[in-house]
Amino acid sequence: MFHIIDDDEYLREITTVLLESAGYEAIAFACPLAYLDYVNHDSFVLPAAAFTDVRMPGMNGYELIDAVHEKFPELKFVTISGYDDGNEAMQKKACHFLLKPFSPEQLISIAEAVIQCDVEGPEATNPTCTGLTGEVRPDAWRCPLNCVECGNKQSDSVPGQSG
Repeated sequence: MFHIIDDDEYLREITTVLLESAGYEAIAFACPLAYLDYVNHDSFVLPAAAFTDVRMPGMNGYELIDAVHEKFPELKFVTISGYDDGNEAMQKKACHFLLKPFSPEQLISIAEAVIQCDVEGPEATNPTCTGLTGEVRPDAWRCPLNCVECGNKQSDSVPGQSG
């Protein structure tokens, strides 16, 4: 299952439809505050990852990541933006940064990489990740999760992070 948080109704719906057409369950939220309400509710189900827009009114995607990680530090996030925020995404422990406009294939490849990471656990080396983040300063971007190796093939991990 994946969660989608985006204030743009069209992008929220198309992202949901694309993930569902690939066989995944997806739940969409129109704003970060609605998602936080869900996260704090008894019916919350931890997803494989949450796809969040970065620039939204009221609370941006990075603030949302910080708020959710207080309760669920293991939740993986994929940040989506029309702006090159790759460095900030990395600092906020986002698993991937998806630059708009993105192709359906890029979205599905990231979803598959996240699922494979969950299945294989922290020892996984997932080549599916390679190339997905290459559009965002490949010299500066590396997936902070230990469960995948991204574009630059460095094997060292980010301190404090585990798969």
